[in-house]
Amino acid sequence: MTQSTLSPRKWKKLLKQADNGNAEAQNTVGCYYYADGFKNKKGDLIVEPNLILSQQYHRLAAKQGNLSSQEALGVLLSDLGSTTKDIAEAINWLELAIQQDSAMAAHNLGCIYRDFGKLKKAYRYYKKAAKMGDTNAYLTMGLCLYFGIGIKSNVHKAATCLKTLIQTDPKSTYQRSRENAYYWLAIIRLKHTAKTNVARKMLEIANADDDHEQANDLLNIIGKSSYRISP
Repeated sequence: MTQSTLSPRKWKKLLKQADNGNAEAQNTVGCYYYADGFKNKKGDLIVEPNLILSQQYHRLAAKQGNLSSQEALGVLLSDLGSTTKDIAEAINWLELAIQQDSAMAAHNLGCIYRDFGKLKKAYRYYKKAAKMGDTNAYLTMGLCLYFGIGIKSNVHKAATCLKTLIQTDPKSTYQRSRENAYYWLAIIRLKHTAKTNVARKMLEIANADDDHEQANDLLNIIGKSSYRISP
């Protein structure tokens, strides 16, 4: 069943399954329907959005070990702008999700500790997320190592993290994470090795779509490949 095919009859059936203890149905009800509500193609309201009910069904599923609901509760309950935030409960669900090998939960838990100023603990969870397969976390780790946030500054290790990200399959990383990894590697080259040509290539990769303002600003200073002419 998909959102586009939901009818009042199918909604009642799904809701009954959830109320009868089906964890997958509970997750679907909480995540896809009560979270945002649902209207059919005619614009008829089938499900009214209800954040409280969304969380209630997520809890029912999460208690049965549903990973998706555990991850969702970790995000919903840690939203500092939400009236239903509960940081302690969010951490509890994320820890349970981590026990099910959720790299996403590990990274999100690191972000929670970051927001509360527990930077060393945040770094440990970023590292855990990376080891669990979240290759995007290598960007966060690299910046922490470069600037000494939550861990002692180490430029070499920072560069290694950034290289690890860009050497992985592009399908497993966000494009912006890869662009930022190239950008910060270029910064390291410019500041610590004076390898301007290498840095230029990295900045041009970061700004390949002409959407990385910082990389473009630096290219306008050191010169783009097309600008170079024979003396």
